[in-house]
Parts: sequence; structure tokens; C-alpha cells
Amino acid sequence: MADTFPRVLRRSTLHSRVAAGAAAGLLAFAALTGCGSDSSDDTSADASSSTDGRPDDRGDGGMGGGMGGGMGSTSCDADDNGTVSTSTPDGDTTQVVSDAVDAATAFEALLDDDQVTSLTQDFADLSTKECSWSNFPDGLFNGRVGLRMGDLTDEQQAAAIAVLETVLSDQGVSYFVAQQGAEDTLSSGDDDTTYGDQNYHIAFYGDPSSDDAWALQFGGHHLGVMVSMGGGALSVTPYFKGVQPIEYTDEDGSTVEAMGDLSDDFFGLFTSMDDDTLAAAELDGTYDGLVMGPQVDTGYPDTEGVAYGDLTDDQQALVWSVIEGYVSDYDDELAQPLLDLYESQLDETYVAWASSTDVDTSGSYLRIDGPRVWIEWANVDNPGSSGIHLHTIYRDKEIDYGTGTGS
Repeated sequence: MADTFPRVLRRSTLHSRVAAGAAAGLLAFAALTGCGSDSSDDTSADASSSTDGRPDDRGDGGMGGGMGGGMGSTSCDADDNGTVSTSTPDGDTTQVVSDAVDAATAFEALLDDDQVTSLTQDFADLSTKECSWSNFPDGLFNGRVGLRMGDLTDEQQAAAIAVLETVLSDQGVSYFVAQQGAEDTLSSGDDDTTYGDQNYHIAFYGDPSSDDAWALQFGGHHLGVMVSMGGGALSVTPYFKGVQPIEYTDEDGSTVEAMGDLSDDFFGLFTSMDDDTLAAAELDGTYDGLVMGPQVDTGYPDTEGVAYGDLTDDQQALVWSVIEGYVSDYDDELAQPLLDLYESQLDETYVAWASSTDVDTSGSYLRIDGPRVWIEWANVDNPGSSGIHLHTIYRDKEIDYGTGTGS
């Protein structure tokens, strides 16, 4: 088993991509691997969200946090669907797909036959796509497919992350590095099979190709990436973007907040509203988790809240900044066609909240709901300790998984 997925590698990559303008990729730092992680007393699952994701006065509570359930539903027996959604926006993804295919091919070349078999899933297998990711860590969710990072050699780990890097923007790399650093503060060490960056998984759905649709899945505790591309596919959803702890001190003594700017924008949107607008945006009941979280792929609730057109110019700018805070985590060739689509639908987009609009309060729930774009944010209690952590999700109502979900 390889050492814990290298934090030195991630930190060097962040500096090269963000501070130095992406002059070097992750593979350039493969030799700078490190091991070990900080200890944490947190050893329990996220259990603060209700199983069904409903407002508290609409359904029974229970263990949840996004592993399953919601106002919609997924039974993990969806019909196979290998057809790219006709709702896919037009866009030239030639370069990003070529880069991803090259990186994926290089990664596969480092694997043995059994590993390649484990890595590769059927692109048409919608049930596996829908039910192979969660905000829960390994051990508390055992449905992940593909290859576990901690089971790979250092060279294989670096090559795996090089595939992920091809589809991320500098913004996305910055979040990923910070999120993985936060995750390492929860780990008890290299042998921890629940927390830590060694407990993330990579899978391909279909064979990497520019001509045929395939998907890259990467995820683990509080992170779920699903990028569909090639053969006319263009989708970066569902995208679970979370973090625990919200902030931490890195080895250089700097405070790191993986989602600080995004939090400022999303909560700033609602705290800037006057009393009447805020009241109009409030949802009935209280929400203790995401409605359309993991394993909840159909059954979006009716649109509620305040229309984008009824917001001030500054508030409208914050709505757009939040949308960009998710979509623009991905390479521009993937992100821009989606942003163009969502921008064209802003007049039909609504914002809403429930429970609280305080950034530090457990139960604060925020939402952006458009004809296609769906973004949720939930402040969730830290299990077994004080404070909160973050569960958020970005979905596209018609092209999740590249094919859509049939909802």
C-alpha cells in the first residue's frame, strides 16, 4: 500500500497552478510525496441530516447527511442509459477531452489488468453512477467503485490525480487542495481506512475517448466529482462540494478555508436583503440536509423563493458569483457552455433559504433554483464535537451523468 496521498504534492501543485500560473502539472511533483496526517477526535459519521432530506415539519428525521433519501428518490435500479442527453449545450471541448484522454491512457498504462478492470465501469450503467458516491467516508459508505487512492503506488496516485487535474480550472484545483488538506486533519494516520485522502476513489465509465462518451468519477468524504465528456457529452454534475473542518492551519502556519469566498457570497446574498425580500425568499419548515443530495436524482421540489429579477444589482451579482463558484471549478471548455446556458435562464432563476441565514449556524440552508441549475448549501453539525461543516451540491436538472436521470 502506498503512503497517504501526498500533501506535499498537492501543495506544490497549488503553488504551480494558482500562484505561478499553472506552469507545471501534478506529475511534475510526483517525487515530492509525503505521508502521515494530523490526528482528530472525530471518528463518527455525519448523522445530523434527516434520512429523507425534508423540512423537519414535513417528515421524520433520522440518520442521513446525504447518503440517501430526499424529497426525490433513487432506487439504484435505474434503466441503463448510454445516450448523451439531447439537452447538452453546444461547446468545443476538443482540447480538454484530448488532455483528459491522454492523462487517462497514461494512468491506465501504469495499472495491471485487474486494476484496469476495477477502474472501468459501463458508461450506460446509470444505477452504478447514481449509487456509487456519497458525502460519507469509506467504512460508513461502501458503495464506491473504481480504485482507492491508498491502494495505488505513489506513481499511480500522481497519474490518477493528473487525470482529475485536466478537467479542473485553477479555481477547482485550489478548492481540491484545500479540501484534501482539511480531510487529512480528520485522519488518524496512514492506516486509517475511513478518513484521509487515501480513502478517495477514481473510476472511469466507458473507455477514455474523444469520439465516444465516457465519464471520470472521483470522490470520497465530502467530495463527489462526475465529469462526462467525449462523443458530444458535456456535463460536470452531480458535483458534491463540501468540507470538514471549515478551516484549518496548514503546515506553513497559514489558515486555509476551502470554501470561504463562496460562503461569503452565498450568505452575503441573503444578509443583504431587506426584510420584505428576505421574508419572500424563506421556505416553509426547517431543513437539516440537502434535498437533492447523494442518491437523490429525481423529484425536484417545486420552485419557491424570490426571482432573480426582483433582486438588486449587487444581489444579482452575488447569485452569479455563487453559480460561478461551482461551474467554474472546471476547465473553461467544460464550464463556459454551461455558464452561457444558466445566464440565459437567470430571469427564471429563484433563490431561497430556510432556518437561518447565519454563516455559523447549524441548519442554515440556502438554494439557487433555475430551469436547469440547482445549487444547495447546508450547514451541518460536526458529529461528536461542536461547530459545523459544509454540505453543498450543484446539479443540472437535465444532464447529470451526461445522460440525464430520466426525471
